[in-house]
Amino acid sequence: MQSYATDVHSTVDTVLYGRVTYQMMAGFWPNLPESLLESKYHVEQARWLEKATKIVFSQSLEMVEWKNSRLIKENIPEDISTLKQQPGNDIIIIGSGRVSHYLMQKGLIDEYRINVNPVVHVLKWGIYEDLVFYGMVKSDI
Repeated sequence: MQSYATDVHSTVDTVLYGRVTYQMMAGFWPNLPESLLESKYHVEQARWLEKATKIVFSQSLEMVEWKNSRLIKENIPEDISTLKQQPGNDIIIIGSGRVSHYLMQKGLIDEYRINVNPVVHVLKWGIYEDLVFYGMVKSDI
């Protein structure tokens, strides 16, 4: 997965996020935990994200502070169409299910690459009794 991600990131210079994913990513990647500083992949990922243009779609955020971030609150189809016409590399959506769904409905996604990560939303599904998933037990989740 790391090799695939590195290959994809080499062609991308803009990332689209919804509010929830943006806040999660902005809370983690700019200040990579010390335990991951020895990981070449994680350090390269953090550098790539720092350089990338980040477009955040949110009605509730008032500002975005992560380097190279821009907030879009309205006129999303027009802004995306303009962004797609500008010179540069590819644009990618990370997470952000509602943003993806909205852009699908508007016909603004040119290519789909769907990655599935082994994560279970245990409490949401109510299946937490005696759960063992990829070596995790209930207390780890």
